[in-house]
Amino acid sequence: MRSFVRAIPIVCVVLFGAPTLADEGEVSTVEAMLSAIPTIRDNEPEKKEEERGAPEAGMYAAYTQACEEAVLAYFKPPKKIVKAAPKAQLQLFVAIDAEGFITGVSTGERSGYRGFDAAAVAALNKVTQLPAPPAGWNPAHDRVIVTFSAEK
Repeated sequence: MRSFVRAIPIVCVVLFGAPTLADEGEVSTVEAMLSAIPTIRDNEPEKKEEERGAPEAGMYAAYTQACEEAVLAYFKPPKKIVKAAPKAQLQLFVAIDAEGFITGVSTGERSGYRGFDAAAVAALNKVTQLPAPPAGWNPAHDRVIVTFSAEK
């Protein structure tokens, strides 16, 4: 009998000392880590919605909300940054397979604050599995956008 082990990508961030506000020009380890996340691309040509068998838009919205809630339950932004920059936000585009496992991450909008971005990545790493996607989900093309906001 064979056993299979699922490889789950894990992003590690090590920060020393208390969270600090990052200057816009400062190159930090978190920014370097986020820059190193590749954009996931598929070599197949983009299919039209009707060819993919896409579910109704409402199903995607509900699924995205369920995934975001699962991740945000672990999100603990640094209080200092929340006070200094209540509009800070980070967007991560999360690729998910048919079973709900995270297969890749790429960045959208960044917050500009090293500690805030590190807290968001830590929250994503704590989630072992997200809910299984709805019927018609295409893991090669579809992504969930998780928005981490200081206001939430």
